[in-house]
Parts: sequence; structure tokens; C-alpha cells
Amino acid sequence: MNEVLKVVGTHPVREAIKSGKEIEKILVSRETSNSELSEIVKIAKEKGIPVQKVPKIKLDKSSEINHQGILAYISPVKFVEIDDIIEVAVNRNESPFVIILDSVTDTRNFGAICRTAECMGVHGIIIPKNHSASINEGVIKSSAGAVLKLKISRINHLQDAIYHLQASEIKVISFTEKAESNLRDFTPEKGGVAIILGSEELGINPKLISSSDNHLKIQMYGSTESLNVGVAAGMAIYEIKNKLDKNS
Repeated sequence: MNEVLKVVGTHPVREAIKSGKEIEKILVSRETSNSELSEIVKIAKEKGIPVQKVPKIKLDKSSEINHQGILAYISPVKFVEIDDIIEVAVNRNESPFVIILDSVTDTRNFGAICRTAECMGVHGIIIPKNHSASINEGVIKSSAGAVLKLKISRINHLQDAIYHLQASEIKVISFTEKAESNLRDFTPEKGGVAIILGSEELGINPKLISSSDNHLKIQMYGSTESLNVGVAAGMAIYEIKNKLDKNS
């Protein structure tokens, strides 16, 4: 099984960035400051790579060798373009079915969603470069390796993903408990569906909800107000997949 690779030290991290490797994030020591580190951080940010300032002790615990104040995590997956996800559906002669995850940072939830998505034939997942779970050992384990089989697109702004999908005649649906329409009453149109799921803490960004073509909720019958996002995703994915199959 592929695992996240740690790249440690100024020169190795610089070379990893130059090589075009899929870098999940870069950690930089708060206590270490020099021109070389500053230059690497600048290059990383220009390329849209997440950079986090952390206590030096965190890097000490993460590396057994001299880290020189910097450590990068290389993703075990190769991210793709949104059109590559759509192409999977076209090649299968199926209506595109895409998942958009907004600020889902918990690795267990992210992994569970990936596992369900792969099992149910979802064509791909779109995540933001920031405010998303890193695809690391935890995600690989919780997804039972399914994350390594999925097409995953990672972009700067999810708003751009919505516009791209809509331009490809794919309807975008936000799942929110504030929606008036129930999932069970939804009938997908021809062209495909993309569903947006948000974190339990923050939900979906209001701008993304406003840009969606439709808003749905999962009907609740008990007194508990909400579902775990991993569970909600499983229910939504299963139900929509069945509806898409019946509509094909």
C-alpha cells in the first residue's frame, strides 16, 4: 500500500517542489528563520501548496534526522483535472456522479466517504487545496485503500469547480439541513449530478450553496438534529446512485 512520504530539509523540499510532486502540505518551524526557508515558503505559496507554521518540537517528533526547520508531505495519489473525472463517466457510458467535499478535515470521515464513493461507482471527488483532510496513512487506512483507486481533483477554489461542472451540464446539489426538499423526492435530470457535502462544524460555505442548482436534505425522524458527515454521505451517495441508474 502506498503511504505518505516525508521529505525533510531545505534542499530536498526545494527539489520536491521543483519536480512537480503532489505535495500535501509543508510544515515550517516557527523558531527557525533564514532566507533559504523564506524563499522556499514563497515558492510554495505561489504554487498553491499549503504551508503551516508549527512549533519546532512538532518537526523534531516527525523526523529522526536534521529537518532544518522544514518538512513536506508528499501525497500518495496523483491529483487530476475535473475533466479527467468526467471522462471516467464518459468511458463507462454513465451519467457523471461527482462528490465535492467542503472543509471535511477529519481523516476518518474523509476516508469513509472515499470508501463509499468507490464502492458505489462515484466517478471522482473534488476537494480544496486548503481546509481538507490530507491524504495520509489515516485516510488510506479508513478508506480500506479505496482513496488510491479514486480520481481526486484538488483545486484552489470550489466555486470554480461548480462553474466548471455546470458548464458541462452537471447539476450541482448542496446537502444542507436547511433545505426544503428531501432527498427521497429528488429525481435527477439527464447530464449528471455533483453533490456538495460540508463538515459537521462549518457546513457548506454559503456562497457554494447559493451557486448550487438544488438543495436537498436527508429526512430525519428522531430527535437528534444532525448526522455524521460520513454517514450522511453514505446515504446520499447510495440514494442518488440508484436514482441515476433508474434514470439512465
